[in-house]
Amino acid sequence: MPRLYTARPLHVEAVQFLGDVNGEECQEFLGDDFEGFDAVGGDIDFVSHSGDGLATAVPGDWIVRHPSGGFQAVRNDVFLATYTEV
Repeated sequence: MPRLYTARPLHVEAVQFLGDVNGEECQEFLGDDFEGFDAVGGDIDFVSHSGDGLATAVPGDWIVRHPSGGFQAVRNDVFLATYTEV
């Protein structure tokens, strides 16, 4: 018989990437995992420690640092449905 489960609370640090408006803030947040900016699309590239290798955040995405220290790009709609500010 199936059982009902709920996710454990998970606290993360995050910053929303807004393109040229806060690119330096995102670069500082990513630290050594920052790889560079895409001059054409205005995207930001960074190393993802979730096993995905290089990840890309587009303006509007959130860059999330998990408790393990790994980073992940999360679409704005998914972020807002998943996380609340504490």
